[in-house]
Amino acid sequence: MKFTAILSLLLPAVAVNAALGINCRGSAKCSGLWGPDNVANNLKKSIDGIDTNRWYYNGEHIACVSNQAGNGGGYCAFLQGTGGTNGGKIKELAHYIPDHGFVPQYDPVWTLLTLIRCKMCGSVPYFYPGDNNVEHGQLTFNYVDNPCNTAGTTLC
Repeated sequence: MKFTAILSLLLPAVAVNAALGINCRGSAKCSGLWGPDNVANNLKKSIDGIDTNRWYYNGEHIACVSNQAGNGGGYCAFLQGTGGTNGGKIKELAHYIPDHGFVPQYDPVWTLLTLIRCKMCGSVPYFYPGDNNVEHGQLTFNYVDNPCNTAGTTLC
């Protein structure tokens, strides 16, 4: 009986992780200690100006924001798990990351439960909102060691 009760508590957690959808996850450097807390908004604003017909490939930097740590890294928007796509689709998806509501997440740096908004990093599934599974492709905002710029925000 106890085993069944414990199992019923654990299975929903496994199912949630198996189908990770729109989220605010990213590098440990996705914190105000490393960069401005408006990274996601700055990336979205930059993406608003992209050529809707230009083709972007997986991993190709679309737009980048420099960090404040002075170590050469930065925050970039890029695709993962897709066959590539045009700027129009990227522009259509980009606003979902900074617009994503407050989400409770465990903060390993401070080891406490915090409420955060996707201010810096996150991912949106490629087929969102119809399909909320990043395993089917995603647009990601995350920290990278080699951004296309070292100052400010720019399209790549």
